[in-house]
Amino acid sequence: YYEFGSDCWEEETFYLTVLDTMTITSISPLVPISKVTLYPNPAQDFITINNHLKSSATLIIYDVQGRPYQTLYLQAQEIQELEVVDWENGSYYYTILSESGESRTGKLLILR
Repeated sequence: YYEFGSDCWEEETFYLTVLDTMTITSISPLVPISKVTLYPNPAQDFITINNHLKSSATLIIYDVQGRPYQTLYLQAQEIQELEVVDWENGSYYYTILSESGESRTGKLLILR
């Protein structure tokens, strides 16, 4: 049940009925790729890349013009630190490619 007024003179009322709910299970292939985390974000001196996957992955970092800036190869269940102290302040974008071909993109901020 929902009720709202318009110009304090008219009042509209309507009912909303949910006939069915559905659990989406088709996104399960996307879950493993989200197990690669970059932190802290925003970063100052370094970032930590944590690959929780049971397979290797590639991390490609791009500058704001879309040019590849840095590429890291991550072994399965590996943690790496990447020093960013010499990087310019601003936005960077990244793509994580899993060994199975799945990908995830994100944004990394460098702020000092």
